[in-house]
Amino acid sequence: MSGIIKSHILLVYALVFLEFFYLIFSQFCNDINKFISKIIFIEPLQILMSILILFSGIFIEATKGFFNFKFFLFLCWLLIFYLNIKQIIIIKKIKKTKQSFNYKLFALVFESSKIFLIVFAGVINYFFY
Repeated sequence: MSGIIKSHILLVYALVFLEFFYLIFSQFCNDINKFISKIIFIEPLQILMSILILFSGIFIEATKGFFNFKFFLFLCWLLIFYLNIKQIIIIKKIKKTKQSFNYKLFALVFESSKIFLIVFAGVINYFFY
């Protein structure tokens, strides 16, 4: 495997680790203000990882001349990026209005859906491409 493919896979693993870290941290944190103050540092890293994965994936496809383009993987990463942005918007709105909400359920739904998309895209890529 070439270096760009290895770095792409390493970035995917790093994103999965960040997603699991966010999920575990959200489930064991009892104070919403502490949760928001700690999570603000993790969310930009998730977005950065998503962007790097998307661009490295596009670069890999460009080196192949976009032959057998994996549109499904591209769609999954766009959806993950959208979920990351939506998550930041909701957290910032909650922080600004200081209203209470069930952040454990919120994090469980968002993070499990992102982890599912990452794993599902990897399985589809491995078995069908």
